[in-house]
Amino acid sequence: MEVGKMMFIINPRAGNWLNPKRRNELLNQIRRFFGRGVEIVFSEAEGENSISNLAKEAQKNGRTTIVVRGGDGSLNQAVNGLDISDPSIMVGVIPAGTGNDVASTLGIPWEIKEALRVIAGRHVKQIDLGIANGVRFANTISIGLDASVNQIATALKPWFQRLGLSFLAYIAAIGPIMCRKRNDPEVSFETDSESFKRKIAFAAVTNCHRYGRGFLVNPKAKVDDGWLNLCILNSVPSLTFPYYALRAKKGTHVSLTGQFSFHRFKQLKIEVPFPVISQIDGEVHGPLIQRQVSILPRALNIIVPQSQI
Repeated sequence: MEVGKMMFIINPRAGNWLNPKRRNELLNQIRRFFGRGVEIVFSEAEGENSISNLAKEAQKNGRTTIVVRGGDGSLNQAVNGLDISDPSIMVGVIPAGTGNDVASTLGIPWEIKEALRVIAGRHVKQIDLGIANGVRFANTISIGLDASVNQIATALKPWFQRLGLSFLAYIAAIGPIMCRKRNDPEVSFETDSESFKRKIAFAAVTNCHRYGRGFLVNPKAKVDDGWLNLCILNSVPSLTFPYYALRAKKGTHVSLTGQFSFHRFKQLKIEVPFPVISQIDGEVHGPLIQRQVSILPRALNIIVPQSQI
C-alpha cells in the first residue's frame, strides 16, 4: 500500500470522546502500521475541516485510500464528499461510532489494532449505496419513531460521550418519545412493483441487515445484491413500542405480519401529508414531505477482511 496515497480522517467526536491520551495512543498505533509519514487529520463538525470536505480535498490531491475513524455517520460524510465514480478510490473504516452497523455487517473489527490490520490487508469489496434526495447513504434512511429517537439522542449524546457511554443517549431518548402525544402520518409508498398507503409508526430503508447498533430490522438484506430493503411498522400504541423494538432487535419481528411488512426495491417514492424529519446513517435530515430513494449498485470500494470477499 502506497502510504503517500493514504489519508486517515479522525473524527474525535464519534462514539466516545478522544481525550489527549487516547488521541496519542491512536496516532501511535496508526504510525506503527503505516509509518510516521502517513497523513492523519482531525475533522471538525462542519466547515473546511468537515469529513466530507477533507475527503473531497484528499481525493483532489491524489489520495486514493481514505480511512475514516468514526461510525456510520462519519462514513456517510466521507461517501458524500468523494467522487465515487473514480474506480481507484477506496475507503477504510476504524469503527468508533455508537452503532458501527456497516462495519459490523462487513466483519470489520471494532478493536483498533485489528481494524488497522484489515486496512493494511487492502482487500476490497464493492458494496451498494443508497441515495435519498441527493444524499448518499451506506446503510439507512428512516422516518417515524426511530428518527425522532435519533433526533433527541443526537442532542443528548455529548453528555454521555464524555462518560464513555454514548449508546445510553439512545436509551435515554426513548422516554420522551413514549410520553409524547404522537401524530403518526399516513404515508404513501411507491416502489418498482407496488404502491400503497399506510399509517406508520416507522419506516426504515436499509442496505445492511442491521441498524441502530444491531437491530435486525431487515434480516434478508445484503450489501451487494443491488436491492434496498424496507421495513414498515404500522401505527401501534406508544406503550407497545418497546416490545416491537425488542422483537426487531432479535429479528423475530418478521413473524408479526399484522404489524410489520417487508419490501424490496430499486426505486422508492415516499410521501407524507406534513413535513417530517428522517435519519440517514444516524444523522438528522429534513423535515421534508417527499423522499426519492434509489440504489447505486456496487458503488463503493470498501476495505474489508479477506473472509468477506
